[in-house]
Amino acid sequence: MKKIIWSLLIALSIPLSISCGKTKEDVKNAVNKKIYTVVFQINEGTTLGAIKVEEGKPVTEPTAPTKEGFILEGWYKELGLINKWNFSTDEVTADITLYAKWAKANKVSFETNGGTMLSAINVEEGKLITEPTAPTKTGFTLEGWYKETGLTNKWNFSTDKVGADTILYAKWVTKYYTVYFGPPTLAGWVVTREVQKDNMITEVPKITITGYTLEGWYKEPQLINEWNFLTDKVTENITLYGKWTTVIKKNEDILVEKGTAGTSGVNISESFFIQKYEVTQGDFEALMGFNPSLFRGHYGDILVNNPVECVGSYSAIMYANKLSVKEGLVPYYTITEIVYDEYFPNRITSAQVIENSSANGYRLPTEQEWEYAARGGNKSNNYFYAGSNTIGSVAWYEDNNQNSSSPSASNGTLNGPHPVGTKTPNELGIYDMSGNLSEMTTTLNSSSELRYRGGNWNSSSYYSYISNSGYYRPAGGGGAHTFGFRLVRAY
Repeated sequence: MKKIIWSLLIALSIPLSISCGKTKEDVKNAVNKKIYTVVFQINEGTTLGAIKVEEGKPVTEPTAPTKEGFILEGWYKELGLINKWNFSTDEVTADITLYAKWAKANKVSFETNGGTMLSAINVEEGKLITEPTAPTKTGFTLEGWYKETGLTNKWNFSTDKVGADTILYAKWVTKYYTVYFGPPTLAGWVVTREVQKDNMITEVPKITITGYTLEGWYKEPQLINEWNFLTDKVTENITLYGKWTTVIKKNEDILVEKGTAGTSGVNISESFFIQKYEVTQGDFEALMGFNPSLFRGHYGDILVNNPVECVGSYSAIMYANKLSVKEGLVPYYTITEIVYDEYFPNRITSAQVIENSSANGYRLPTEQEWEYAARGGNKSNNYFYAGSNTIGSVAWYEDNNQNSSSPSASNGTLNGPHPVGTKTPNELGIYDMSGNLSEMTTTLNSSSELRYRGGNWNSSSYYSYISNSGYYRPAGGGGAHTFGFRLVRAY
């Protein structure tokens, strides 16, 4: 009776299993699945232990056993150690014994010589050593591992093989950091120095940029914290940023003695003073309170050493008077009935101007005075250009003005006037009388237009000839971005 009941229960369990998502085949396989024993034999007669593995499943590789003087090479399927067991692909189909294969091993120790400790490793004889993670030592860098305490022969982890128990010795070198002196944005360079950790920078590069003075080296691009070369120490790779300030060129008066300019026949009967440079943006804004120039810095800021342009004749005359007062001279001009432009408040469109020929103050040069000075006065060498027969040495003009060093103008052009005094002066020490900006004189034509001489950054070499008659431009207004001026005064 019991047998019948058990048979009935078994019969009822089969459709129940099927109803739970199992097929008849699944149930059959589950009933017939076998469990096998896998034995790991370390040495003859010594086992690591045994595990149970389901038929058709891979064996989980056990933790590697150890054997003094040897390293486990792998597990094999037979005592003769011919076919290696692959734990990734081989499956169990019967009770099996896997046999350990041992290879002779050498102990490799690492003497870190004051660095963090490293554990010894066993390496199969005749094999390469895997280079260990580098130890650390404060203030030093690991240079490499050597075969003897004298650190003479370096161990090559790519070619040297272990043939016996081995000790490798760490070689340390003093740690150095790189100090970058920049930034490169101003002059296109970066200078580096290697400095030992926790030491001060003792060798500071001597860097010069024409027209600029180095105020100091700072720790950040914003130039907030200055590096102190007497106390600050290098603890990492760093960049120091130079703080540069523009060297403002002071305009001086050059004496032009009376006489005849070489073989030109240009003659002056009274000596006079003329400014060494064209009037700069810095000088003009300092006295006038505004800067009319088209050419500015990248952010619209003033270019203190660039010649001022876009100046009308009335503004130039007002500047001359202000400069005269500043230097204790009698103003040369009397200006009345001034009319300003409706849309440009600083631009004078008309005025009544009276000259006081007995005054010793600054004024615009006559065309004859300008040419006499440009030719070198009574020291003239009869050059074609102001100071040379080679235009490129004395003038900025259209052929050498590409990639101008002057920052971009507000209109986006890359060309423009250059800082004054960057070319060679003429025989009297006067700069830029050929090229850079065409200069205003008091000579008028029948249309009451002023004559400008000397050529400019945007004109051909023809206009930079001293003998070239130049351009005419209406008096007043806002001038042009190729025209500027310099002043003279009585001797």
